[in-house]
Amino acid sequence: MGKFSGILLCTDFDNTLAYGQKVSPRNTEAIKYFQDNGGLFTIISGRSEYFFNNHTEIIRPNTYLGCVNGSVIYDPFEDRIVWEGFMSGDMVTPAIKIINDVKNIKNIMVFRQGELITVMTDGKTAYEELRAAMSLPVYKLIFHSLPDTPFTQEECRTISEYLGEEFEAMRSWNCGIEVQSRGCNKGRAAKRIAELTGAKLLVCVGDYENDISMIKEADIGYAVENALDSVKAVADRVTVDVREGAIAAVIDDLEKIKI
Repeated sequence: MGKFSGILLCTDFDNTLAYGQKVSPRNTEAIKYFQDNGGLFTIISGRSEYFFNNHTEIIRPNTYLGCVNGSVIYDPFEDRIVWEGFMSGDMVTPAIKIINDVKNIKNIMVFRQGELITVMTDGKTAYEELRAAMSLPVYKLIFHSLPDTPFTQEECRTISEYLGEEFEAMRSWNCGIEVQSRGCNKGRAAKRIAELTGAKLLVCVGDYENDISMIKEADIGYAVENALDSVKAVADRVTVDVREGAIAAVIDDLEKIKI
C-alpha cells in the first residue's frame, strides 16, 4: 500500500497534461512518483486509443484509458476495448440541417471503430458521403469551422438545438464542436473507470468545455489556470497553467490528502 493507494487521477491530454503534445519533465516525474506510490493515473481524452498506443513515449497510464471523449474505455495492457458507446438514432438528418444552416462549417470528422472519415461540406457529394460514413456504428462527430473562424455562441446554440435530446454537443477547442450520444462523455468514463478499479477517490483535471462533465463527477475537480472561465466555475480547485506542470502541482496537493 502506498500513500496514493485508492486515488484515481484522470486528466485531459491537450492543454492540461500536455502542451503542444509534449509532457513536461516535471509532470512525467510526478506521475511516476504517484504511480510508484500506489496511485492510478490515466488520461480521458478526445483522442483515440490508437494515438496513445503510437505515442507510449509521451506517458504511460497504469489503468484503463478513456478515449474518444469517453465513448471508449480501453485496456492498454490487454489491448482491448472493455466498453464502448455508439451514437444511437438518426444523426444524419440533423447533421445535414446543420451543414445547410451553419455556413461556418468546413468539414465533419466521423469517428468509427478503427477509422476516421473526413467529409468536406462544400462538395457536391457531401450528403451522400456523410450518409455512407454513418452507415456503420459511429462514436462521435466533430464539426470543424473554417480556418481562423471560431464558432460563435449563436452557432453553438444552433447546432445544439438541431441535435435534440438524443445527442449532446460540446466544444473541445474554439474551432471544434464534438457531438456524441447523450451520456457518452468524459464524466461517465471517469466513473466507469473508478468502478472498474475500485478507486476510493476520483480526481479529474481539465481545461475546456468537454472536460466539465468529468470535473463535476469527480470527488475533487481541478481546472488548470489556462482553462476557460466556465470550466473554472465548476471546479473545486484551480491549479497552475499547463506550461507550469499542472499535473505535478495536483499530485503535490494530493500528497496532503488522507483517504
